[in-house]
Amino acid sequence: LRKEGQLRSLLRCIVAMLPQKEAELDRKITIVDFCGGTGWLSIPLALILPQCEVIVVDLKAASLNYVHKKAIQCSKDKTQSTDVGDVYDKGKHVTQHDLTKRQCQGIPNLYTFHGSIETFNEDFDIGCALHACGEASDIVLRKC
Repeated sequence: LRKEGQLRSLLRCIVAMLPQKEAELDRKITIVDFCGGTGWLSIPLALILPQCEVIVVDLKAASLNYVHKKAIQCSKDKTQSTDVGDVYDKGKHVTQHDLTKRQCQGIPNLYTFHGSIETFNEDFDIGCALHACGEASDIVLRKC
């Protein structure tokens, strides 16, 4: 229950930061969920904000593979197979990251990036880090 409240609160904060009218946008807004894990924040963001690009950055390939599977389950097109296989190699050591942004099937504005906060070098408009802890919180603050 507490986690659900945290998610709702952060979702409201992010939505409040966006321009009120789509006409005010001259480009797509990019939101990055640093240390985003399995997408508890980023999947709802991508679903309620289809006009934005949402990127989950995480070190764990297994978590990002789960994001891809959940994205298909949440999609409107239930004809797609939920058995997409692993997008990222779970066998790689934690220091061997893919460093590639990959689009999720089922939610076209949702992407994943397998790597550290420091190795994510794309431009973005809003950064969030609900699941960052310890030093990762400090790194995200510097990145944003």
